[in-house]
Amino acid sequence: HDRARDQARPKPPPRQKSVAIRNLTNEDGTADAGPATRSAKKSQKTDDAAVRLKNVFAAPLTMVADFIAPVIPKSKEDSDFIRAALGDNFVFDSLEPAELSTLVKAFEKHSVETKETIITQGETGDYFYIIQKGNVNFIVDGDVVGSAGPTKSFGELAMLYDCPRAATCQATSPCTLWRVDQNTFRKILASHTMSNDAEVKDILKKVPFLKDVESTFLQRITDALTEIKFKAGDVIVKKGDVGKVFYICKTGKVKVTDIEVGGTKYDDQALG
Repeated sequence: HDRARDQARPKPPPRQKSVAIRNLTNEDGTADAGPATRSAKKSQKTDDAAVRLKNVFAAPLTMVADFIAPVIPKSKEDSDFIRAALGDNFVFDSLEPAELSTLVKAFEKHSVETKETIITQGETGDYFYIIQKGNVNFIVDGDVVGSAGPTKSFGELAMLYDCPRAATCQATSPCTLWRVDQNTFRKILASHTMSNDAEVKDILKKVPFLKDVESTFLQRITDALTEIKFKAGDVIVKKGDVGKVFYICKTGKVKVTDIEVGGTKYDDQALG
């Protein structure tokens, strides 16, 4: 009977878990409209920030190893001028000679008249400029904040990122400029990298203990390699030191001396 009475007795409703929903108020004392409105406000702030700052990113490239960079005819004097200007800029000072030569050939001449705008503040940049003749003012929010003349350059960040221009650049006299676009610059670097990787893989395949390594692992080794240059007479490895680096001779010759294995000495060897 007691069991039947317990079964007939109505059960209390299940306890609800606490969700911690509070009646929030804003700083001005008005009631908050809830999570959806709060999320919308946050999203709006994010969108506003995105509009102001835009998006700084490197756009993906459709890349092929046999990319052919444009070759713009120019005199040796002009080529030397561009090369010298690039040497003073941090974006280009680490380029390999072959990359630099290809890049110099890709620069095109661009002329503007007095008061003509070259770059507009806030727009996404796509060109890097070198001034050969004339002068340019840098204007931020309507105020002139600087100027530049022959041999100076501007717009280098456009080579690395799709980002809004920090200033407006306006010619204060007729100007002769040299310029190159981001797409060409990045494809030149990527093309040289891909070509070098292919060359390195061919060299690795000639190393006896790597000849049977799968292509996937060979690529990993290729990606991990760093090119180091030595002058004639430099000591690369000293006998007795702990060996932690694997070297492959890409160009030039290396002389191996004081060779001794298991108490047996061998003649010096020349490797290339």
